[in-house]
Amino acid sequence: MRRFTLHFLLFLSSVIASFALLLNTASAALLVTTTGGNLILQALSGQGDTSNQEFGIGTPAITTLPSERQVVFTLHLYRDRLDTVTPSATVNMGYFPAGSALDFYQISDYYGSFWAFSSHAGSARTPSDIAVFSDPDNSLGLGGSVVQVLGIDDWVLHLDDAASFGYDDDDNELLIRVFVDPVLRQIPEPTTFALVVAGLAGLRLGRRGVAA
Repeated sequence: MRRFTLHFLLFLSSVIASFALLLNTASAALLVTTTGGNLILQALSGQGDTSNQEFGIGTPAITTLPSERQVVFTLHLYRDRLDTVTPSATVNMGYFPAGSALDFYQISDYYGSFWAFSSHAGSARTPSDIAVFSDPDNSLGLGGSVVQVLGIDDWVLHLDDAASFGYDDDDNELLIRVFVDPVLRQIPEPTTFALVVAGLAGLRLGRRGVAA
């Protein structure tokens, strides 16, 4: 009886641990930064039929306007190539602290309006979510992921567009590099700061003397 209870408890604990791991993995952000700095995104290339592809950060409601979303850029595909990128192919999204959890969305206007979100998990995932932010047939060789790691806080996303779930899984409609450009925030040494303050005080006193 004791042996059965021990085995059962071990089995139960392993099930709970596995469930917690799956839950944590399912709810994890697509990318997490390890250093603080400016978040830079680059549109490297694109392939696909003529369409507009919006790419941005976060999980906006599908009822939002572009002005209400954190849009990075819109890529215009034309005859199986990347034609233009608005506002530019490289965008600095500003400073993000270390530990920033990054999720993204993508909108395709190819024969309709299709939305995909990397933050959706489990049963909430739509065919568009799966097509854009995962690699079901593992053609990239990344274990089903679309994230290629280039280095510390440096990634390339191999994405299909949100309308491609009914057509293909080639992970090449949008190739986007995401990386952190470290920002060195230098704080003046105490002695240097004191000299600056003393200089400003002397300048003010000098001006008062002239005025008198």
